[in-house]
Amino acid sequence: MEPQSIPGRSIKYLYLMAVIEKDGALRGTVANYVYRRYRNLNIIQSKPGRVRQTLNSKKSSLEFGLCCSTAKQLRTAFQPVVMGYDGSMINRLNGLVRRSVQACRSKSAGQRDLHDAELSMLQGFQFNADSALSKVLKVRPEVSLTADRRVRVKIPALDRLTDIQAPARTSYYILRAMVVAFDFKKELYCYAGHRDLLIESCTPAQDWLMDEVVPEGRVVMVSISLHAYLTNQLTDAVSINSKNWNPAELMGCWSVPAAEGQEEAHIEWPARARVMPDGEHLFSGYVGRELLDEIRRLNEKYAKKEDRGMVYRKTEADTFRLPVGDIRFGK
Repeated sequence: MEPQSIPGRSIKYLYLMAVIEKDGALRGTVANYVYRRYRNLNIIQSKPGRVRQTLNSKKSSLEFGLCCSTAKQLRTAFQPVVMGYDGSMINRLNGLVRRSVQACRSKSAGQRDLHDAELSMLQGFQFNADSALSKVLKVRPEVSLTADRRVRVKIPALDRLTDIQAPARTSYYILRAMVVAFDFKKELYCYAGHRDLLIESCTPAQDWLMDEVVPEGRVVMVSISLHAYLTNQLTDAVSINSKNWNPAELMGCWSVPAAEGQEEAHIEWPARARVMPDGEHLFSGYVGRELLDEIRRLNEKYAKKEDRGMVYRKTEADTFRLPVGDIRFGK
């Protein structure tokens, strides 16, 4: 809009860039203030000043973006068993992936991703905290990875009436184990097996050994989820899993090393358009490679500045010292 003069004020011109919406609320900026709406509230805040970030701050921010992009691929891969999640699930998973990656002390930011993370921190993650599997299902399955890279699932005997807390009017349940193998170097994943257990009134203990062998060089995750169905005389079975009730948990997470001498770096960009082998799925929207490259670029840039003497170095004159001996109180 055109500058407006304000009579009687020392400020001669004020640029107006906010607009009045139909309900009378302001949206946009006026001078140094920002008008916006957040959850049906009208918010006024001042514009932030420019902040000069340190190298570590920039690297930490980029690595957080890497972890968020990684968590997005996990959510996408587990969509078949996660019919509904609580409102904080995305932030909870982002934070947990970040902590697991940062727990790797053998590599620094720019060199590590989920393959190097402390994956035990992800075990027990609930996709829906409002209906956690650990609370809905009274028995506790056990998940393990054998030496020949096959997933084993043990489920204790359970009683449908006493061992499951679920919505009323449920016809039957299915307990599902699903295995996903991720490769964040090649930017793809595959489903490496699943098993379903129909829960009857009294279901005996189960000991499953998946037929599929997990590929080498993958991050392997196993989810255990509970699915409830309703039937009647007119319709087929209908799933009643929803945002309000969807027990699903990451019960096993491992990093399977690549074969000796076959460690593979990130794939080249032209290769991403190649025809995928059967059962493999390319990541969608994954920006991990770009962020890792940016962190390495910052490290190289910082190293060049240090070589030119542009980085502050502590000298003898900067050393903090205190007086020696007793000191009289001042009058």
